[in-house]
Amino acid sequence: MPDPVAPENQTILEGVLLEPVGVRLTPSGRPVATLELEHRSTVTDLLPLERCEVRIAVLAVGTLAEWCRNLPPGANLRVAGRLNQRRWIREGKTRWGRTELIAQRIESRPQASHATVQDSVANQSIKEIPHDGKE
Repeated sequence: MPDPVAPENQTILEGVLLEPVGVRLTPSGRPVATLELEHRSTVTDLLPLERCEVRIAVLAVGTLAEWCRNLPPGANLRVAGRLNQRRWIREGKTRWGRTELIAQRIESRPQASHATVQDSVANQSIKEIPHDGKE
């Protein structure tokens, strides 16, 4: 029986790196970078919501993790990847942890005012990724 969950899970988010990048090695020696990204934007199409703000952990693996190693706090980044929420089972119950963005691509963006990420950029990104496979 097919999984009832939609197979599409693509996210593009622009934001500012908040802290120095932490890089660790998996037991097999593969590098994993952890980044803390903050996005802020003003919205006009979701009233009464006036601002969108999110902080999210971003995980990068392999050569992408190595590339992230020297990114300075305050760097403007555009991250494309998939959302994942950590989970585990304790005492027979599924427990849910933090949501994170598993990076497939990270781009350094020109410096801009942190509070003025344009909605048009976010809307273009969303349009690039059909939600139901039909567009």
